[in-house]
Amino acid sequence: MARPLDPQKKKSILNAAKKVFIRDGFSNTRMADIAVEAEVAAGTLYRYFESKEALSIEIANDFFERCLIVVGDTLPLIAEPGGIERHIDAVIEIARSEKEVLHMASSEALCKDPRDDEAHLKFLNLTAGILQDLMDKDLIRKYDSKSLSDIIGWMIHSLIMTGIVFEFLDLETQKKTLVKMLSAIFFGDNEPGLKPELQT
Repeated sequence: MARPLDPQKKKSILNAAKKVFIRDGFSNTRMADIAVEAEVAAGTLYRYFESKEALSIEIANDFFERCLIVVGDTLPLIAEPGGIERHIDAVIEIARSEKEVLHMASSEALCKDPRDDEAHLKFLNLTAGILQDLMDKDLIRKYDSKSLSDIIGWMIHSLIMTGIVFEFLDLETQKKTLVKMLSAIFFGDNEPGLKPELQT
């Protein structure tokens, strides 16, 4: 009977893989390099992950799950004064913590996870559900919730990539602009906390 996998060892291997991917690039990384960094035997590494592609998918999934938690915690509060800015700040914080991984992932042709479409749908459904609930309570203006969710997702993605990952644009200026744009989308000319204007 196989021994159960140790969650701490798995986490240690993932952290080591992240370091090696960032240092050497995904295409140049070998499983042997990850085993050395993680201070485990090659056989042990393969018990946890069958390939570097499997490791990259697990790293991406971990980041994605943390993003879902942030969205679930902060997006329902956007109708409160300062809520939009707190939501964007929370997203910026998690993106900054993984800046090097995001940079590597966007620069290299990483293995495409067959669950990518499922992950996108999960994110879309979560955010659309939260936005629909806010609309049903007349806390934000009414739109098609899935379309709104997708559009806002791309706006925030652009801020992350150009303001944090590649630093093409000033992050603070981008953030202020995005807060104004989202405030107009959600509330019209009203302040958060007041009933939003109806679209004509």
